[in-house]
Amino acid sequence: MKKLIYGLLAAAMLVFCTCIPKEEAIGSIYGTVLDKESGDPVRNAEITLTPGSKTTVVGSNGSFEFIDLEAGQYTVAVEAAGYDRNSKKVMVYEGTCTTCDFHLAKTKISQVLEVTPSSLDFGTTQTQMSVTISNKGDKETEWTLDLGNAKWLSASPLSGRIGAEKSQTIVFEVDRSLVSKETSAVVSLAAFGNSYPITVACAVKQSKAEMSIEPGVLDFGEEETSKSFTISNTGDADLAWNVKNLKETCLTLSESEGNLKPGTNKVVQVGLDREKMTSDLNTSFVITDGSTDKEIQVKATHKVKSAEMSLSTSYIDFGENETTRTFTISNTGNADLDWSLLNTDIPFLSFSSKSGVLTPGSSKTITIRLDRNTMTESIDATILASDGTNEFSIRIVADYVVLAPNMVLSPKTIDFGKDETVKTFAISNTGNADLYWEVTSSLPGCITLSQTSGVVWAGGSQNVQVSLNRELMQSDINTAISISDGTRTERLVVVATKPVVEDYSSAEVISCDGRVDVQIVSCKRNGSELEFNYTLTNNGLGPISDLRIFFPNKCNLSGYEQTIIYDNLGNEYDSYKYTFRGEIYNNSSSTYNRGITDDFPEALPCKASLSVSDFSPNAKSINIKLSVCIYDYGVNPARKYIYFKNVPIY
Repeated sequence: MKKLIYGLLAAAMLVFCTCIPKEEAIGSIYGTVLDKESGDPVRNAEITLTPGSKTTVVGSNGSFEFIDLEAGQYTVAVEAAGYDRNSKKVMVYEGTCTTCDFHLAKTKISQVLEVTPSSLDFGTTQTQMSVTISNKGDKETEWTLDLGNAKWLSASPLSGRIGAEKSQTIVFEVDRSLVSKETSAVVSLAAFGNSYPITVACAVKQSKAEMSIEPGVLDFGEEETSKSFTISNTGDADLAWNVKNLKETCLTLSESEGNLKPGTNKVVQVGLDREKMTSDLNTSFVITDGSTDKEIQVKATHKVKSAEMSLSTSYIDFGENETTRTFTISNTGNADLDWSLLNTDIPFLSFSSKSGVLTPGSSKTITIRLDRNTMTESIDATILASDGTNEFSIRIVADYVVLAPNMVLSPKTIDFGKDETVKTFAISNTGNADLYWEVTSSLPGCITLSQTSGVVWAGGSQNVQVSLNRELMQSDINTAISISDGTRTERLVVVATKPVVEDYSSAEVISCDGRVDVQIVSCKRNGSELEFNYTLTNNGLGPISDLRIFFPNKCNLSGYEQTIIYDNLGNEYDSYKYTFRGEIYNNSSSTYNRGITDDFPEALPCKASLSVSDFSPNAKSINIKLSVCIYDYGVNPARKYIYFKNVPIY
């Protein structure tokens, strides 16, 4: 049907072309380009007309046209992708339209497989290589790989299917344990009924020692006496090496031959005996492995030996107070230094050393002492330090000042308090002369000093220990010890308090029951507050779970007396701060604000206390009657109070 339609179209164009007026001297060519099999228009086909080299592209309906052509013979050629090229010769007549149709056949694609690369050379080290197979045809194909008798060679994969215009990779691997000599093989890849050869070659690496030397130049310079170089075996065979052409007697090697395993190295020490050098050294020796020689250059500068003297200072100032000063002589040369001090006969000065020998690189510290005790005038003198050739001057100055000691006591007051028995004070001399001191006053019998006289150098100090024998104290001590330096006297104040022995045996204690032991621990002032401590011990009541001791005027139980506290002057007090077994009770407690309420275990002394504020400073004793209640059922104490009478206050 398509062929019929495009045929009618061509006929219509032919009718049109034959209608061109005969008087015109030009003609034209018209045609169509169709697929030979389907009859469809071959779109985008390119049409070329020669002579004239005119070109055009067919339209969507497959038609083309060349107009305004001179009469004559022309060649019409057509090309389209995927189709065979075609051409025709046509005659163009004046005033006519010539028809030129094409029916193109599709280009047949050959069955082609490409192998890249077609040969593999594994050399001496490689074990794995690959090739790429590409299907250049228009059909899928199966392929197989035949390795033949090459047992040392393997490949993956050995077969497969490859689509049109697709590629695949085949990996070849060599087992070098099976390769003892240079060998090769040709393997065959079969596809599309054809055979594609691939050449594979493999060589055996020969073991060989490889010697390298680092560094190649040893420069000892002016001072060094030891250098080293390293011999390395970078090959894969044992390396036997030795030294040759070592001619200089001033050079020695730690080793002159040896063997190295592959991948190992050896450090060789090179020693230089500078005593044997007579000039600069510029020589070489050779390290050989039998086939390769490596040269090592050796350089050294011959340095003439000489001593070099240097001084740490050229000016020494004792000022007004110093009695010692130092300076240092150093030998910075490379020979022994024989040194001496000249012009040292200076009044009041002495030198720790006036001559000596210094080895290269060593030094000597000289101490100069000034005797200010015999000094009668200032000093401004110059001494010389000589090495036999050169002399270096050192100026020494010192100011003369009148010498006098100055005694300082620290501290000036010693307080032993109530308990201490040993104290220390220091006698310091801030003057510029020796201080001779002594104790010039008599001491109480209970006080002794570690020493009563001594000498303190200028700028120094001395510690003196003061001991107090409290057993010999009759009362509090407040005395002064006089210490003199011969010119003036300083006073050291000594204070000590005789401790008070607390004795509560005069107090009367009435317990609430014979099974409750009550003991006074202490009754002491603490500023304006009185602290009273006591213990209660349950010796037979059984475990008590509710013991109550009331604050003053806080007992709310019928038949019980109120707690009362009063001193020997008749002053009565309140106390709203109790403690019992470590717990604190006061009248602001959220749980119980009338006093103590606590367990009272058996056989355990329970610590208790109360505090009285604003206590009279003139009172000598106190009376405390505590309202006590045991709430446990079946426990009935003999009394409802504990009474402390005439308790002395300390």
